[in-house]
Amino acid sequence: MLEKIIDLISKKDFKRLKALLEDLNNADISETLDELPDEDVAIIFRLLPKSEAADIFAYMETETQEDLLNLLSDKEISDIISGLFVDDAADLIGEMPANVVTRLLKNTKEDKRKAINEILKYPEDSAGSIMTTDFIDVPSGSTVKEVFDKLRKVGRRKEAIYILYIVDPGKYLAGVIDIKDLL
Repeated sequence: MLEKIIDLISKKDFKRLKALLEDLNNADISETLDELPDEDVAIIFRLLPKSEAADIFAYMETETQEDLLNLLSDKEISDIISGLFVDDAADLIGEMPANVVTRLLKNTKEDKRKAINEILKYPEDSAGSIMTTDFIDVPSGSTVKEVFDKLRKVGRRKEAIYILYIVDPGKYLAGVIDIKDLL
């Protein structure tokens, strides 16, 4: 597969290359990108659908990520960061050198930057450093219909929707419910 991708890049046959990439899963694309020269990684990355680019980026080796970030525009970096879950973005930032971190944070929306910084405050390998802040909470007393309405509205943008956190009016945890139980 790697040889075929290199051949298509050398021929500048981006239409066939894009079609080939559509048939591969994200982990395979990521693994392939780790083996290519930086300039080819940038070419392929720009051919990826935006909806999958951040996921593929998250699978890549740290060194490949750093090299790619040095080749991308601020807009492209912003697209990647906005597509990552907060905990994945925090992991990325925690592994990059200071100059890359500065550029990443500069291209991150303020609310996401605050959430990333909150996770980065925790010691490495602590529960706080590996947690996700991307969950769904529902008010206690919600009906099943209200819960499903909220899931339809925000569920696709959340990382963890298999457990719902029930909160009281003061936003304190009152309980949890497995989404399977609701179904």
